[in-house]
Amino acid sequence: MLVGVLGLSAITGYLDYVLLPALGFFVLLTLYALWRRQSGRHCDTSES
Repeated sequence: MLVGVLGLSAITGYLDYVLLPALGFFVLLTLYALWRRQSGRHCDTSES
């Protein structure tokens, strides 16, 4: 309701163009971080 009162309801249709690519970016970033974390464990075999 507050969005309608402020007249911002016209912008909500464009949020898909911003939020979905941002979601995709952060999902890929998370997958990359998990991949790096997994591959880093194989190289670190010299601990005493």
